[in-house]
Amino acid sequence: MDLIAAECLRHGLWDDLTPSELAAALSVLVFEARRPDDASSPRVPGGAVRDAIAEMVRLWGELDALERDHKLDFLRAPDMGFAWVAYRWAEGDELDDVLAPATWPRATSSAG
Repeated sequence: MDLIAAECLRHGLWDDLTPSELAAALSVLVFEARRPDDASSPRVPGGAVRDAIAEMVRLWGELDALERDHKLDFLRAPDMGFAWVAYRWAEGDELDDVLAPATWPRATSSAG
């Protein structure tokens, strides 16, 4: 994921994010779910962070296509499963509260 991070920096994708939004965006690069996700999409904060994550996924798609063209397979897909939790924790919510399974909403609507 370091290549995606480098490309995000090069493109300035994170330049205008708040610290909480940056935490959510970076979580997409470091979080990996331990079990297969259900069919719904993870909830992510709205606004600038949603746009940044969408662009990160687009960059990953370009890099993934280049890898496939060269018969390589190093990149994993970005995982948005922790973005909402990272955002809420960085916003000051108690860690115990944001880690409770009931606080991990699954939806495609914007929030935050």
